[in-house]
Amino acid sequence: VGTEMRFSRNFRASIDRIEGIYIPVPPLEIQAKLIYEIEILETQIAENQEIIKKSAGEKQAVLQKYL
Repeated sequence: VGTEMRFSRNFRASIDRIEGIYIPVPPLEIQAKLIYEIEILETQIAENQEIIKKSAGEKQAVLQKYL
């Protein structure tokens, strides 16, 4: 946005100039839906990370059993 507004060392981004900036955002319904989906994915990631941690221990146990 600063590039579009041509802010530079000579043309500083003052409060007055920044107030005129419009940053489009999705409607709240879409934001809420995306947050919900992200939370589901983060839960799945956490569960999969636990599986990976357990797998390392199980792998070590199998190796010790047969070596």
